[in-house]
Amino acid sequence: MSYQGWFKGRYLRSSYEYIYALYLEKLELQWDTETSVYQLYSQRYKPDFFIKTDGELRVVEVKSGKPTEIKKAEICKAEMMQIYGINIELVYLNQIKEICLFLGQNFDKLISDWKAISIQNKGYAGSQNPYYGLKHTNKTIEVLRQKGKSRWESMPQEQRDKMLAGLLKGRDYQKKQKGINKKQRLFRICSFCGKQFEVIDNPNNKKSYCSIQCSSHKGAKIGNSKQSELKNERNFYIRTVALNWIESNNDIVMTCPLNKISTQLEPMLNLIPSQSSPKERLRMVCYAFDLISRKELLKYFQNYLIKKYAELKRNEV
Repeated sequence: MSYQGWFKGRYLRSSYEYIYALYLEKLELQWDTETSVYQLYSQRYKPDFFIKTDGELRVVEVKSGKPTEIKKAEICKAEMMQIYGINIELVYLNQIKEICLFLGQNFDKLISDWKAISIQNKGYAGSQNPYYGLKHTNKTIEVLRQKGKSRWESMPQEQRDKMLAGLLKGRDYQKKQKGINKKQRLFRICSFCGKQFEVIDNPNNKKSYCSIQCSSHKGAKIGNSKQSELKNERNFYIRTVALNWIESNNDIVMTCPLNKISTQLEPMLNLIPSQSSPKERLRMVCYAFDLISRKELLKYFQNYLIKKYAELKRNEV
């Protein structure tokens, strides 16, 4: 599931875009998102970021490392250059991880931060919709009108008659409803925002939220809370396993070269129940200790053992 939401007044559609936005904020650059739409050969294209640097406009597209996403992005990049002469800068997952190092932040932690503050990809209405308040241009309105007219003219007469009959029936029904007493209403308090809202008096009506936004926010809050609990439990387990292992293998840790950290710590990584690669497991251990790199992790382990050894010496005395 993708996570979308607002950051600094701009609407972001993924956690990768959030990390890139943090990067732009760190550099104190002027930036915006999805401000222009371009008509390519086979689709309409809306790039992610528009950045002003030294009076020039840079256009950036942020994508994951999936082959399908890369192929699609490369096609859009080529067509943008060919049609508009605009060079699109493509930013993929590897570059996003490098940005995390530049920011001094853990990649997984930033992903979790974004999930906590964003809105899950469900429904949006009103000001939560990124297109709220935007109007079609006269050119777009004319295109829509012509397409609607073309579809109507190409429609069989029988289908036209059914549509017209349905519209007339709906109109007559609305006229009959005028002045008729509505069903009894009740007032309830929204379980998320606390606002009062109106519902039909029906024992089967279990509605407890005033809008889909409140329902989505509540679901996201519950989901993030449970996810946070599971992560805390996992990180506690990883820390326990790691510290027990280094205490039993202090010689390996204290003499470990910086260019062989993954190899030397692999027996410890194998104790972590996961189907991920050793590299990903090492990243999980770094995240559990709130560290960024394997070098910081090794230094942390060595300092831990030094303090542990000093404490044992004091106790012996």
